[in-house]
Amino acid sequence: MSTAHFCCHPDEGGICWAAVQQLSRSLVPRDDRKSSAFVLFSTTMKPIGTHNYFVYITTNQNKTVLYVGVTNDLYTRLLQHKENASPFSHTSFAGKYNAYFLIYYERFVQIEHAIEREKELKGWRRSKKEELINSFNPDWKFLNDEID
Repeated sequence: MSTAHFCCHPDEGGICWAAVQQLSRSLVPRDDRKSSAFVLFSTTMKPIGTHNYFVYITTNQNKTVLYVGVTNDLYTRLLQHKENASPFSHTSFAGKYNAYFLIYYERFVQIEHAIEREKELKGWRRSKKEELINSFNPDWKFLNDEID
């Protein structure tokens, strides 16, 4: 299975997934003005009884474009971005600029939090997005093959 990171937002309610899955995993504080959220690196994508919503950033081959999006199925969404990049079928921003290479993502349990975070990231200047990506993926490695 691939590595994913889970955001334990205090407003998610119930037991924090990070507390349950702490065996051999590391917690990394996430810069968040409104809460003391943490990011947990885990080997599973979805615990039983929860939902997955992802905020993600993709780029093009030359890493000159950044696209921020939200989805409930990251694997399928990345395939859609790649299909939209086919010649003569540019139906989206990501497709037009060939921005289908995943370089950053966060997982949320509630869609409202994911949408809020997506809007926050979309409002950032590029340099701040680059700092966020560098904190998660310093080499800007394309992560598409790690998602299933």
